[in-house]
Formats: sequence, C-alpha cells, structure tokens
Amino acid sequence: TLLLQGWFSESNALETRTSPKGAVSSSKVARWQDPKLISLFIALFFLVHPVQTESISYISGLSDPLFVLFGFLSLIFSIKNKLPASLLFFLLSILSKETGMVFLFLLFLLNYKKIIPYLLLAITYLWYHLTVINRLDMKAAWGSSPYGNSAVVRLLTFVQNFPTYLALLIFPKELFMERDYTTPIQTNPANLSLILFLIFFLLIFYLVRKKKTLIFLFLAF
Repeated sequence: TLLLQGWFSESNALETRTSPKGAVSSSKVARWQDPKLISLFIALFFLVHPVQTESISYISGLSDPLFVLFGFLSLIFSIKNKLPASLLFFLLSILSKETGMVFLFLLFLLNYKKIIPYLLLAITYLWYHLTVINRLDMKAAWGSSPYGNSAVVRLLTFVQNFPTYLALLIFPKELFMERDYTTPIQTNPANLSLILFLIFFLLIFYLVRKKKTLIFLFLAF
C-alpha cells in the first residue's frame, strides 16, 4: 500500500512537470488525485484486506498493530523534531514486537544525522533482550534443527517462502499457515528461490531507480 501511494504521488508530480503551463492549479487536478482521498483509499484498502484478519482473530497477533502504531508515531514525532516523544514511541514499538526494529532503518533514511539516539536505544534493548529476557534462543525451540542453529538457513527459508506471502496479498485464500517442525527448510545457498528473489529485487529497483519516493518505500518494504 505504501508503494501504491508512492506511485500516486509520483504520477501527480510527473503530470505537474509535463504540463504545458508549467503547473496545474488545484481546481484542475482530478478528484482522484487529491492526496487526502488517496490516503483514505490506501488506508481502507489496507484495513479491509483479508490478510489482516490474523492480527485481530489471534490474541498473539495484537503485537503487530501495536508495533506499527508506535513505530509510525515515532516517525511522525521525528519529522516534527520532537526527539523525546519519538524515542519513547520507538521504544514502545520494539517492546511490542522485535519487528519494530525495521523503524530504525526508516528513521535512518528519514534523517541519518539523528540516528545515534535511536541506535543506542536499539543496542540497549537488544542487550537486555539477549541477557535478561533471552527470548531469542532459537535452539530451545528448534533443538538440533539447522533452522535453530543458523541465521543463514532462516534467511534462505524466508526467501523460499516469500512468493507464498506475496500470493496471499494478491489472492488471500487459505490464510491459515501451520508453522511446525514439518515446515520445509532451505539449506542450499545456490537455490532457485534465492536467484529468482534477487532478480525480482534488482528488477523492481531498476524500474524505480529515478523516483526517490518509490525507492524509499521499496527499501522500507
């Protein structure tokens, strides 16, 4: 949805630049190009998409909307130059779910000069998580399985399953996925899934290379 919104923004900018009169007055801009309507449409699309039901129907999925909410609040307050509030919401985001660390990357892209406080907070949290909470011990859950002993295997397995997640976004059928010890894992670095993933990534990056907004949103995705 972020990429779609970025495409709308780039389309509007392109139309303005190519207009024979130099600029398009607000009265002449098509109603569907209104930024507020675009934002509303994107938000509704994200809200009603069936793939989001897991975050609501399962109590364990509550962490997903929480870390996203706090993460975006951190971005908003960072834009407004309110560092204490931004740091607080970033902390709440990563406390809700470790995936909130992705906002560290977004904050870096937003303003790399202000990343040090967020980086120190993230390092402190990771130290606390690994030494006190110690919930990142994959070996305790997976035993001697290669998945629990190798980050490379986990990354390769993610790449292998990436098309499945994309397919669910396009055609949300059979959303429930059983994740247990029978889940196939990928241990071969030179596999077809990784090669296709890299080709897909490079192709998309090439197509949006001249559009800064889309590059930012693509890397965020």
